[in-house]
Amino acid sequence: MTDENRERILVPLDGSKNAENAIPMAGLMVNVFGWDIEFVQAQESSGETEDATRAEVFQTYAMARGAKAGIPAERSRATLRTGAAASTVLDAADEPGVRGIVLASHGRGGFRAAIFGSVADRIIRGATVPVLVVPGVGGPTMEISQVLVSLDGSDVAERALGPARQIAKTLGAKLALVRAYQAVPPAAAAYPYLPPDVPQQMGEAAAAYLKATAQPGEHSAIVQGDAASGIVAAANDLDADLVVMSSHGKGFSRRFLVGSTTDRVMHELHRPLLIIPPAREEPAQDSPA
Repeated sequence: MTDENRERILVPLDGSKNAENAIPMAGLMVNVFGWDIEFVQAQESSGETEDATRAEVFQTYAMARGAKAGIPAERSRATLRTGAAASTVLDAADEPGVRGIVLASHGRGGFRAAIFGSVADRIIRGATVPVLVVPGVGGPTMEISQVLVSLDGSDVAERALGPARQIAKTLGAKLALVRAYQAVPPAAAAYPYLPPDVPQQMGEAAAAYLKATAQPGEHSAIVQGDAASGIVAAANDLDADLVVMSSHGKGFSRRFLVGSTTDRVMHELHRPLLIIPPAREEPAQDSPA
């Protein structure tokens, strides 16, 4: 494998302190998966000479920030890329060897490249590799001691189990499996009568599913209510350092939509969130999650 194609994680930076919140988490992922890191800066071209100068400035800056986070220089590199921020990062993510993206959700300013708000949202929705979203406000996550993985009983959701278990095992963290269910499904709300034992049966089914899925030492939690609120509440109750969930999306061209549950969790959860997209070789599912 050439250096250009080495397995790696992309970390978009824009020169802001907010965007730098992603670096320590990216360093943890290096320890877990053994991948390298490529720091990426996106900006419009200003001419060959000025671009070369900016590339050198960015490399010095990014490598220094990586070293501060304990990332070995031989495991990282920094590249200046020309173009709009979101599309540039998405194009880079399609290159051979790229296994994921780690970015802060609200970076601002610096280097003319803004990785914030709608830009980060476009990256998250457009990526075909896993995206780890780190809050851009507050201090960065320096360690992971509690991982939460969201399940809904589907094979698609269970795609999050592998990465979650690997992260927890490698970092010595606890792992919790969470299954949310609604006692009165939306489809049943229009009916005047719902058998009283239905909510109990749903709860029992959720408990049985988690019991069959959980491995020794893994905690199981059942939350009654809509999925997004349940996931966020469980993450807060457990003080999770990382939430992992799969996206059920409708694919179109190279883009995917993350689905309503993932979308709500993404915007309501103020904790690191790892989103696993649908497998590239599988048809995307039309699911509300």
